[in-house]
Amino acid sequence: MTQLNSYETASVPVLFDMDGVLLEGRRSRPGTYATATDRAIDELGMEPDGPDRELLREYRCDEAVEAICDAHGVSLSEFWRLKEVKASAVAREQFQTGERQFHNDAAAAVTTAKNRPSAVVSNNRHKTVDFITNRHPIGEAADVVRGRDPTPTGFHRRKPNPYYLTETLEKLGVDTGVYVGDRQKDVLAAHRAGLAGILLARPAHSDTSADAEAGDAEAGDADLLQPDATIASLTELETSLAAIVGEH
Repeated sequence: MTQLNSYETASVPVLFDMDGVLLEGRRSRPGTYATATDRAIDELGMEPDGPDRELLREYRCDEAVEAICDAHGVSLSEFWRLKEVKASAVAREQFQTGERQFHNDAAAAVTTAKNRPSAVVSNNRHKTVDFITNRHPIGEAADVVRGRDPTPTGFHRRKPNPYYLTETLEKLGVDTGVYVGDRQKDVLAAHRAGLAGILLARPAHSDTSADAEAGDAEAGDADLLQPDATIASLTELETSLAAIVGEH
């Protein structure tokens, strides 16, 4: 799937997911988007009824959301941008109060990231990813930090779409490498971007082997869902990289 034979283990580019890999918790905390939506609605002066408010609070950006926004004289892009801003503010509050912390083995990622092309690429909002990584040595070690753009288009470019991974490879000036994620959709996105995919299957994440959302994989993508290696901790990463580079 990838061509890594031009690299030594110590120089192969490595990209990391954030949530579940570096940061505890595989997704934004429960209630993040509900709180963000309520704050955005209040600021925009929208007054949706109960069912419409609940729909807007969900983690979705689609025609149903747009229809509600239109009914209140607000564009989807305006609502979504503000919801993303508010969600990032909530995430900062959660991090600052200790609700979310870095995994203890994130230090191993820092060691790996140094002295090689490296990046953090997450489905999370870019402002959140930038804020959190800059409060850990990984923020200095990584050459590129990338989260999703605060637009409807940015939302739909999330993994398993390889858009942000491909963009990051271009910024790093390389055409392949290894992506470390904790979900099958991370592996799928990695392979679509021409990267090897390492699945971090932490013991606490019992559902890592079957969590590709419906519609993630297309016909013929079965092989792309299979990781090039599976590890239980970031402390195993260097050994895994050596094995992958050797195989390619």
